[in-house]
Amino acid sequence: MLRRPHALRFAVRHAGVLLRPKLGPTPRCDDHRAMQERRQVRSELPSEALGLLLEAHRTRLQVQTLVVATPSGDLLAGAGHDPVDLAASIVDEELHDAASSSSIATWRLRVGERDLVIGSLGGRLNHEVGDGVRRIFAET
Repeated sequence: MLRRPHALRFAVRHAGVLLRPKLGPTPRCDDHRAMQERRQVRSELPSEALGLLLEAHRTRLQVQTLVVATPSGDLLAGAGHDPVDLAASIVDEELHDAASSSSIATWRLRVGERDLVIGSLGGRLNHEVGDGVRRIFAET
């Protein structure tokens, strides 16, 4: 008996078209659980959705605090220890350009007509945080 490649063994014919499963890495168990958790905890309220997003990324990035603030330091949303203090520190960090000597990372982004700053106490950020912030603010 001729053995077909693994992907073809699970192919299905539907209306004369051969459908194959998507090939790709199998998600790790903890990634799958996190994906299911993200799908279960959602909010239609933009402020609450932003808080949930920041908390999820704070945990994933293993940072103490993650905030979204205005360039003047007004806190819009935060997760972790003392987000108000971090939002105020963002202004000081940008004015003194001392981010390289501290554990605060900042990203500026523009969403529509709004200028925002994402700040991380722990020195780590990734593009997914900015993408999520843009998506949530675009809906408001």
